[in-house]
Amino acid sequence: MITTNQFLNDAARNLISKFRRREAESPLLFAKRLIEPDLWQENVLLSDAKQLILNCSRQTGKSTITAFLASHTAIFTPQSLVLLVCPSERQSGELLRKIKSILAKTPGIDYSRDAVLQVELGNGSRILALPSAEANLRGFSAPSMVVIDEASRCDDGLFYSLKPMMALGNGKLILLSSPFGRRGFFYETWINGENWERFTVKATDCERITPEFLESEKNSMPEFVFRQEYFCEFTDSDTQIFPSELIENSINPTLKAVAW
Repeated sequence: MITTNQFLNDAARNLISKFRRREAESPLLFAKRLIEPDLWQENVLLSDAKQLILNCSRQTGKSTITAFLASHTAIFTPQSLVLLVCPSERQSGELLRKIKSILAKTPGIDYSRDAVLQVELGNGSRILALPSAEANLRGFSAPSMVVIDEASRCDDGLFYSLKPMMALGNGKLILLSSPFGRRGFFYETWINGENWERFTVKATDCERITPEFLESEKNSMPEFVFRQEYFCEFTDSDTQIFPSELIENSINPTLKAVAW
């Protein structure tokens, strides 16, 4: 005879199992269990694109939302490899800490290995945090997801060394950053990259950033820095002698080099 408690326990387990299946199909539903995403964050979570580039103001939540995507991949894709790349080991470690916080709040997650710069789940998935040195990326293959945070501050060699590893595994590649001048792979990808889904999030698009704060920041830094950090503009620095636009317009692609 089934008691009332047994019936309720079975019903609760079935409800949890059904909800987990829905979470497996929807990163947005997975994230909403812990946060209330902004509209642009919802669109990122719902995106089916294999290549995303997020050109975002500081403090808009770009690292947080990619942490949810990385966590979702590791949890619901067994044996997956997720690589987190940042300009420094400290920064990549901070991104991994966000992910660990999400995993800790997700019921039923088994940590078979938990180190400062690595997490391995019971389903065989691994999340590795790496500084942006080209040598650190060689040797990995077929990652399920690669996240490059502060991408505008990372070296070009890193980006071009990781691209071949995306040829296998059908993985997702995410670049996120505020701009840092009209140079580097982040700028070139934003301007000329093919098959990338682009997101622009200015400081004024985020309700958590107040007009008073922005006014204070505007008065405390050079204008070109302010426009880059908070309004997603690829600007030249005040010390640049020739504007980038002038240099680009001076290049004639039809000319050929002459050997002397």
